[in-house]
This record gives sequence, C-alpha cells and structure tokens, in this order.
Amino acid sequence: MPVDSVAFSPDGRTIASGCVDKTIRVWDAADSNPVRTLAGHTHAGRSVAFSPDGRTIASGSYDNTIRIWNAADGTPVRTLTGHTNYVNSVAFSPDSDTIASGSYDNTIRIWNAADGTPVRTLTGHTEYVNSVTFSPDGRTIASSSGDGWIRLWSTGSGRYVQLGTLRDTWIVMDDEGRFFVPPRGREYIRFNVGLNSYPQHSYWDRFYTPDLMQRFLRGEELPPVDRTPLDAHR
Repeated sequence: MPVDSVAFSPDGRTIASGCVDKTIRVWDAADSNPVRTLAGHTHAGRSVAFSPDGRTIASGSYDNTIRIWNAADGTPVRTLTGHTNYVNSVAFSPDSDTIASGSYDNTIRIWNAADGTPVRTLTGHTEYVNSVTFSPDGRTIASSSGDGWIRLWSTGSGRYVQLGTLRDTWIVMDDEGRFFVPPRGREYIRFNVGLNSYPQHSYWDRFYTPDLMQRFLRGEELPPVDRTPLDAHR
C-alpha cells in the first residue's frame, strides 16, 4: 500500500505514517516496530503531523477531514470538518495552539488546536493547496498550490504576499496589488488590477514596493492602496 506522509515526533523516538489503507500508523523509530494503528478515516491518510509539544497527532485525509489523536495512546480526540475536498496537508504552529490545513478545495483553514473550532479560512489560491507550514515564530503560514504560486499569509490577519516565477525570474505580490520584481522581469508585467487599467508610470508609482517581502515578514501593516482609476491620465 502506498504511504503518502511521514512525520517524526519532536523527541525523535516515534514516527507516524499516513497510508492509502485509511490508517495512521505509529512506529518505534529505534527498532522499526509498529506501536499502534489509528483507525477512523474513511479514505486515505494524506498528511500527518506531530504537535511541537509531542502530545498530539493531526492527520488529513481524502475523506475531507482532519482527525486529532492523543499521541501517547492513540485515542481519537476530535474530527475537524469544513473542507469540501481532500485535505492534502496539516501543520501545527510552533506553540502547538494552532493547526493549519491545506485542501484540494483551494483553501487553507486555521483551527484552534485545543477545541477544534475554526478560526479563519484563507482564500486566494486558484488551484488545490498542496502543502502548508508555519514559520518558526508562528506569525506566518506558507502555502504551495497547483496554481504555481507560493503564498505567505499573516496568521493573525489573513493578509498575504505571494511569490511566483515569471519564466526566468520571479515576482512578489500582496493582496493590495503591491509588487516587487527584479529588473529583468518587468517586461512580463501587465497593468490591469481588478477592473482598473493603469499606464505604466502610474502603475509603477502606485504599486511598486521594493521592500514588500521584508515588511510583510516583520508583521508591518501596510495601508490600503488607492485604487482610483487612472485611465484619465493615460
């Protein structure tokens, strides 16, 4: 049976694996012996993660749910529902208080790990979300998607910047339309934002933000961009 996901416990003594046979298996890392089998998913176990405190295992499945398990004895704690398609990835925040999940429904969902309540749904990807992870300080969630973009989301506000490739270069863009692109990538920029069109010089003046990534990662709240149409200035 194919195994879709593996994860080490924080102390390195235990391995969890998610399999297409609908189970999550826990193994002794020292001697490879099976410790227990966690059963409950009704479809393949697509993703597994240990909480950083080692107390909890989260598993995402093709049954559209996330299941939370007691890492010590394997007992089921709760089931998180809300995704409408496969759950491809699950991740814990560094303090073990928050869970992020990425799904084939194109969304990332944030959950309270203590009681399973939904905190926020992050939307913007136009294809399936393949992977999610938290930054070491817990302030940022990174997601990768079939739409070709990597997005960095503020855990607190849900705001994002996205990082993608443009042929032989790359671009960073936020949800207000601000962007940074190296000089060799400027030929690929098109100047339509929403329903508004911008001449090149006005678009550049309004949206170009060379320190966009750094400001986002610092947690700086950038003001909204004035989106008044500039067609009259063309």
